[in-house]
Amino acid sequence: MSKTLLTFKEGISNSQRIRERLIKNIDSQSDKEITLNLSDLDFDFSKKEVKISYYVKDKEYPDVILKFNDFISLVES
Repeated sequence: MSKTLLTFKEGISNSQRIRERLIKNIDSQSDKEITLNLSDLDFDFSKKEVKISYYVKDKEYPDVILKFNDFISLVES
C-alpha cells in the first residue's frame, strides 16, 4: 500500500462518522472535494473515481486514483 493510502487510512481510522460520510458522499454526490487532516479527496462522479492526494506535493506520496468500489472497500477495511 502506498504512503498516500496509508496516511489516508490512518487519518480516518478512529472515526466511524468520517468513514460513513465518505461512503455516503458517493451516493449523494454532495461534495466534489473533501479535505481531511493530511489528505485531499477529489470525487469524479462521472468516472466513478476518487483521487486521494497527500496534503502537499511530495514524490514519496503520489496521488492515487481509485474506482468507487475500491475506495469503499478501503474505507470499510
